[in-house]
Amino acid sequence: MSNPNPIVTFRQINHAFNSNEAVMSQAHSEAEARTTDPVEAASKLAALGNALKVLEAEDAEANSRVLVSPDHRVAALLQTFLASRSKEEGKVEPLHQGANEAKFDDKDVLGWIGSFFTWWKKIKPAKWQTAPAEPEQLAGVGNDFRMAVLGDWGTGLYGAPTCAKSIEGDAKGYNVLMHLGDVYYSGDDHEIQKQFLDIWPKVAGAVSRACNSNHEMYTGGHAYFKKTLKQFEQKASYFAFQNDHWIFVGLDTGYEDKDLAKNQAQWLREIAKNRGQRKLILFSHHQPISWLEEQHPKMTGKIGDILTGGHVFAWYWGHEHRCVLYERHDPWFMFGRCVGHGGYPYFRKNWAGPSGLGGKVDPDNKNWVLLGKKNFAPGGRVVDGPNPFIGDGDDPNRYGPQGYMSVEFSGAHINEVVHAPDGSVLYDRQLV
Repeated sequence: MSNPNPIVTFRQINHAFNSNEAVMSQAHSEAEARTTDPVEAASKLAALGNALKVLEAEDAEANSRVLVSPDHRVAALLQTFLASRSKEEGKVEPLHQGANEAKFDDKDVLGWIGSFFTWWKKIKPAKWQTAPAEPEQLAGVGNDFRMAVLGDWGTGLYGAPTCAKSIEGDAKGYNVLMHLGDVYYSGDDHEIQKQFLDIWPKVAGAVSRACNSNHEMYTGGHAYFKKTLKQFEQKASYFAFQNDHWIFVGLDTGYEDKDLAKNQAQWLREIAKNRGQRKLILFSHHQPISWLEEQHPKMTGKIGDILTGGHVFAWYWGHEHRCVLYERHDPWFMFGRCVGHGGYPYFRKNWAGPSGLGGKVDPDNKNWVLLGKKNFAPGGRVVDGPNPFIGDGDDPNRYGPQGYMSVEFSGAHINEVVHAPDGSVLYDRQLV
């Protein structure tokens, strides 16, 4: 049974931080008391102020009815801290079906703010672990096998638990379970254990792998490195395994945010050089291409020779909370797949319509909207429709559908299936 942290809404944060001027005064005093460096104190106060603004903007559409967690380290740390303190002190009330809300006020924050600065100051990155130089041969990963792919799944709420149960109950079974990253709010011990590991699909004989991501690294990645990697028997935050036809490579784009830390680029270069006739498939948390979000030159720039050389057959990523299947990228000759819709409640975009992005509903499959080339990204399709797993917290029509993918390998052939959380098939296509 999932035991996620209570949701920390901006409604509660706004009341606690902005209804009493003493809170801001106390925050200044505590920031200065936790360091002898006035520059560090001022920097932390500015960062906290920015976090409050980011949380306000992120919540503008959600109206404190569902979980939000922006791509902002201090905001995520604040949410984890307030969730943990509220839970410890029993300050929790039901928010909607399956979710509770952390309830705290200015008096609570006056007592807690010093501890927040102390905890924040102590966070350092976990120790880097080096992956084997050669791709592994994993048990059960022969020339014919199935992989389940989930991204941004670590909420413990909405469609996430249903995805896990569907994967567990799939009659065909799976040999590999792949997570593309993000356990919210900041991947601390409790969140990793209760919102990720405890409810991760239980499939007999399957090997699990997990990419590192920004949210796990907000608390230094310690729970990811010490808990997730240990349970998955994964040697490092980047990895490679192979069969006779394919090499599968997971990249760490979180240790250094939206970048390839340490020796990864050269490590990948050697794997690509020595792959023989095998085709290369990449997995990461952050996206190399996108219609709507940022593209990351630090990450792709370090492996530009691999991409422009046509060495990558496909790349699967998360981070963007949607499911997108891009057509083949002409200059890089690769298929891009965003699978970031595993558990985060994301808002639907106006993909079609007069004020939308120029898309049109697929006449042959109403679950999808078709889009053309945009922002140096190829055309493709994005899954659309209401989210029936949003519960009674909000209107399901405002939120996009969640789910996961099955990637099926039969020798040199690859077949992709996109599933709704209940396992029903939304799309099925053989790529090669």
